[in-house]
Amino acid sequence: MRVFVKDPSARIDYMIDWGAGHLGHNIIQASTWSVTPEHDAGLSIVESSHNGRQSTASIEGGVIGKTYDVSNHIILESGESDQRSISFRVEKR
Repeated sequence: MRVFVKDPSARIDYMIDWGAGHLGHNIIQASTWSVTPEHDAGLSIVESSHNGRQSTASIEGGVIGKTYDVSNHIILESGESDQRSISFRVEKR
């Protein structure tokens, strides 16, 4: 899993392109994002959306020195589901 570095004061948008050779004729019906570990002042999802092929989340916060896993779980029109995760290490930049 790739680890991205994020400043604790930065708000960044991260997008997963599910349509790139993965969905075929399916489209995303629902998309949810989660962060682990969860704790006060931790990394958080402040906004999320999808357009049927891509899923986007705005991520902010985090404690310096901590690493967070951010997961996107989707449910497709066909009823199938999938999940992808990325990691963020919070460092002062």
